[in-house]
Parts: sequence; C-alpha cells; structure tokens
Amino acid sequence: MAKPEDRNEEISFESFQRVWKNKFGPNIPCQESTYNKLKSLNRIELMSAIDHMAQSANQRKSALGEDDILVVHVKPISYITKLKSDHPTMELHSLPLDKAKSLHLVVYIRNLQNEVVPGARGKFVTDRMAVEIGNEESKTVLDPTKFRSELVEGMKNIKSCPLTYEFLGEGEAIIVKGGPRPGSLPLANMALVSFVDDLFQRLGCEAKDELIVVPFMKDQLCATKSSSPIGCCMLGDLTCPDEGRAQPEWITSTPLRVQKIDRTVDEIELLSNGRLPVTWEFYHYWGQAPLSGTKLADGKVRFPIPGNEAQAELFKDALEAGTTPTICAMDLTKCESTRCSSCALCLKFSVHLQVCGRCKQFAYCSRECQKSHWQVHKIQCSSQS
Repeated sequence: MAKPEDRNEEISFESFQRVWKNKFGPNIPCQESTYNKLKSLNRIELMSAIDHMAQSANQRKSALGEDDILVVHVKPISYITKLKSDHPTMELHSLPLDKAKSLHLVVYIRNLQNEVVPGARGKFVTDRMAVEIGNEESKTVLDPTKFRSELVEGMKNIKSCPLTYEFLGEGEAIIVKGGPRPGSLPLANMALVSFVDDLFQRLGCEAKDELIVVPFMKDQLCATKSSSPIGCCMLGDLTCPDEGRAQPEWITSTPLRVQKIDRTVDEIELLSNGRLPVTWEFYHYWGQAPLSGTKLADGKVRFPIPGNEAQAELFKDALEAGTTPTICAMDLTKCESTRCSSCALCLKFSVHLQVCGRCKQFAYCSRECQKSHWQVHKIQCSSQS
C-alpha cells in the first residue's frame, strides 16, 4: 500500500512554505504562484522538484551573475518585519513607498534563465533578495549607499520593460500587469513620476480628479480616477478583502492616492539620493458604495471605494434601478468632513456622525454601524493609528 505522502493528495500552502524555507533559506521567498505550479505533484515528485530548483539556486553566487538583473518588488511592512524577526542576522534595507510606511521597495536579484521543473506546470522565475547575511558573532551591515545604487539599477531595469494595460468598462478603470520581458513589474513603478503621469493620461484624468490605485495580487495594480463612481466601484469589487485571497500574493486591499510628486529633478536622480519621486497615502473615502461623492474647496471630486462585495452590489443595483450618483459640495471651514458625511456602513447622511477614535478618519451614524464595519475598517485603521 502506498504511503499517505506518496498519494496524489494536494499539499497545503502552509506545508509547502515550510518545505521551501528549509531548502532555500530566507533570501528566496516562497511565492504562491510557484506553489500553484507544483501543488498537483505527489510528495515524492514535489520534493524532487524542489530539490532540483534548490540545487540550481545554490549554484548561483550572492552577487550578480551573467544571467542576473536587479529588480524592485513592493512588500508590505508585515512581510519585512517578520523576515527580520525570523532571521536576525539578515540586513535588509528598504524604502517606504507611502506616508504610513506600510509598503516598501525591496531590491531582488532576478535570474533571466527560466527554470523548467520536471512534472510541474509552466516555467519558474527565480528571485532572491539582495541582502547581506552575517552570523551571530559578527553581523554584516548593508551599506545604504550600496542599497541606493542597487535600487536605482533595479528601477532602471523595470522602467525599461513595457507593461500591459487592461481597460475595464468604458475605460473607467485599468488593471496594469507585467509584460513578457523579465523585470516587467508594475507595482514598483508606483514610485515613478513617469508611470503616474501615464496612468493620468490613460484614465483621462482632469483637474478635478485624484488618481487612486490598489496594488494587489501577483504583482498587478488596479487604478481609477476619483470622479468616476463606476471606476471606484470596480476598484472595490476587484480588491475586496472579504474574498479570502491567500497571502503572500495579497499586498493590500486598501486604496491609495498620490500624496506628493517631486518634479524638482529627474526621478532616477531622486532615487539615487534615497528620495521618492512619488509618495502615496491612504484614500480616506473607503468603505462605502459610491452613490454620493464630495466636492471640497480644492475642486477635487471624490467618490468612495466599496469596502466589500456587498457595497459594490448595492451600487450596481441602484444604477439598474435608475439612481444617478450625486456630488455634494462641502465647505470644510464650516464643518469637518469626518463629521458631516455619509455613514461608512449604511450611507446615512448626517452632520453629527461619530468619528473613529483611533484613526479620526471614518465616521458612523451609530455604534452598531461602527462595530459592523470593523472587519473592513480595521485594515486601514491599524495603519493610520
């Protein structure tokens, strides 16, 4: 009789992560896309495939090889914190991408020779982290100057690779994906002024618009403009955190907007000095169906992003019933936007809403609505606090 581990029983992602970590160590992270290509193998075939990949990776030196290039990934702070906690002798430098420092740019070494693993589906790209590994007695410290030069080289490689754009609806939203060339990674482009300007143009943004993006699964990015209720609905529907999408493919389900663009000098020169050309922050209008938007003194029109599928469906049903999204002009000199607004859950409009005591950003008409909305709101609230 075959042993249980020899049967074609699909291995769990958690078990796969443990096996991967034992073989590859800390500087080659386990990706769910790799797991999906190998999970149909039985245990013996799986171990053979991982051994094959590990032997190939071990043959490469920590420095750049002939078939290697530097690339830049975007990783959540939870990923970086856990990595440093699990491997105290690792020195990993990163550059925060947003005001809350929840997303970071991290440099990787990408091998251009795609692996072909017997029995597995598709080819594999090997990315290993550009880190310094020391020991308990003498901890190696990564020179910040070296990190900046690696970051610049990685961003140059990414900038030179074309991306693919998939328009949704009547061009109200865009999904940005990597192109066919190695190093084509959309998320790291968020740091570049040229990429942001390109998205503005593709979406037809005007002076009244803010660019809103959500970096999400498999290094894809979804974007829309704040004045488009349909685009905002699509963004919330696509990146709904209630879908149960597995880590580590998830970057965030929280929408971001541009906080600052630095056009003083060339974007690559800024990065070489450790400065970001584009900085992001949370888009506060999140967790509601986009049936009503606001127009403030700055002239920007902002519709909210749904926080879950139910809110997105509520908006779609309202459109089918003939409801037209409205825009409410508001004067912040007379009322605070967090108090004179729509309830983040039920959308009831009031001038006496209760503000979340932690982040001071979301408002509710009752304690019951605030408690019901917590499962969605906590993702952003913990980062704002």
